[in-house]
Amino acid sequence: MANRFVSPEQQFISYLGLPYAGGQLFFYVSGTNTPANTYQDQGLTTPNANPVVLDSAGDAGNIFLSSQVIYKVVLEDSLGNLIWTFDPVIPTDNQSSTGTSAIIPCSASGVNALTLTPLTAGQQPSAYSNFTIFAFTPSATSTGSVFAQVGPLAQYAVYTAPGIQAGPGDFVMGQGPYFIAYGSLVAGSSPGFLMLNLNNVGLSNREVNLTSSATVQNAYNGATINLGGDVIIDLTFAAVGNYDSNFMCIVTNSDAYPGGDVKFIILPGPQQIKLYPGQSYIVFISNGQWVIFDGTTAGTIAAKRWRPGVGINLYVSNSGSDTSNGGLTSSTPLLSIGKAILVLYQDFDCTNEDPIINVANGQYNESVQVAGPLVDGSVWFLNGASASGVDWRPDGNSGTPYCLIAGDGVVFEFSNIKFDSSGFLFSCDGIVLHQYCIVDQNAGVEFGDFGLNHISSDHGGSTYNFNTGYTVSGKTSVHASFGPGAQVSHQGGTVSNPLVVTITGTPVILEWFGGTGSGCDISMGPFVTYSGSPAAGCQKYAMDGNSALQLSGNTLPGSVAGGTTHGAQAY
Repeated sequence: MANRFVSPEQQFISYLGLPYAGGQLFFYVSGTNTPANTYQDQGLTTPNANPVVLDSAGDAGNIFLSSQVIYKVVLEDSLGNLIWTFDPVIPTDNQSSTGTSAIIPCSASGVNALTLTPLTAGQQPSAYSNFTIFAFTPSATSTGSVFAQVGPLAQYAVYTAPGIQAGPGDFVMGQGPYFIAYGSLVAGSSPGFLMLNLNNVGLSNREVNLTSSATVQNAYNGATINLGGDVIIDLTFAAVGNYDSNFMCIVTNSDAYPGGDVKFIILPGPQQIKLYPGQSYIVFISNGQWVIFDGTTAGTIAAKRWRPGVGINLYVSNSGSDTSNGGLTSSTPLLSIGKAILVLYQDFDCTNEDPIINVANGQYNESVQVAGPLVDGSVWFLNGASASGVDWRPDGNSGTPYCLIAGDGVVFEFSNIKFDSSGFLFSCDGIVLHQYCIVDQNAGVEFGDFGLNHISSDHGGSTYNFNTGYTVSGKTSVHASFGPGAQVSHQGGTVSNPLVVTITGTPVILEWFGGTGSGCDISMGPFVTYSGSPAAGCQKYAMDGNSALQLSGNTLPGSVAGGTTHGAQAY
């Protein structure tokens, strides 16, 4: 490719403003007095005379340079007096490594310590020269401080600006090309490389793609930072003094759901805000402070409630983390059931969704309250991995006497959980129902030791449904004690396939069913049977206060007959 020659002085005139009529332009190979051809046409087919003689207006006509030559250009007046000499004069697409300002295309290897190899072996420089530019496409995304070397030459730091070393995400695999220029004075008195095309790298519209935790660089000013990789990422912003006063970027979680994971924006303070898949925030500096804009309200650090648009699943494991894990996948679970419930309340828009909390088998020591309904009557589902696989015990440090309280308006279903307070120092309940909640007990449930009740309710008209068979293996005062207004259903099974309640180990239970207060109604289906029995002395039921127990011909476990008082009835 040819390049049109432009005089370094722009005009061929003297300092008096007079044209150099009859002047002569000599073209040589740089650093020598060897004549070098220039041409009258871009195709380089018709050479110019050398020297090129200027006309009466000081005009040289068309002069095209060969990209294969680095030139020295000399101007003399019509009397042969030297006017000026420029050396070198480099065509803009010249890629020779012998002169300054050359651009050398390279391949790149390494992550943070880059080794650049010129694509043409003859372009490997024997030493670094100021302003030599190296172009390459990274083979990996930088995850730490970046250094570079060209072939066997010395390694130096790469900077996004003087004194600011390139870091995580400044070089992105497969993107670019990136251009770095060598300079003998880049950081103070130290040599190094300077990134030249900060505003042109990456995707269109200035995008930076990160798949691991990183600190935001000043070079990201004006960029969209895409956090992906289906992993948890911490994106940390340093103090405002490290950035331009007008710094602004958009941070988005580019993962898809399900399968993606939560990301975190961490601001000095520290302040932390979560991004669920598809969420975006604008982060900028205003009056010397960090500000977050969620598209509706500026300056808030409150996360937007997330609505994924498909079934909501959170994952819990006793090997997870409540401080850094998002809980969106089984590989990044939360540590506790209580945290999963809190996250659903605080971070999710559950409109027309029934969230599922999937709990890995293991022991969980926590006392949890589910207080208040999700929107639009959504149902909570709490599922253990296998029958009785989740061993749920009260929090022994807090002294709170329960595993689970289901509060006003909650609709809650659970399965595959063993409630047990073995080793707990206080008398406590397994499940407590408070006012107008609905709780469905599904398959795989077991009740172990409790000092008060396996299941209980206070006033307010709660509903409890025994939907399948279950296991009782531990002692308690009352297996199931229900207060005023409670509606209890123990239905299901058939003649050939009855609903079986299995009692193992003859646990000490003082009373099986208890009902108190007006409106308490316990209804048994006709196909409920019992396998095993509690220790001798268990009373079958004790109903009082105008409560009712409908047995439908069933015989409850226990060796002591049931009793009714104060208008209660059993039939």
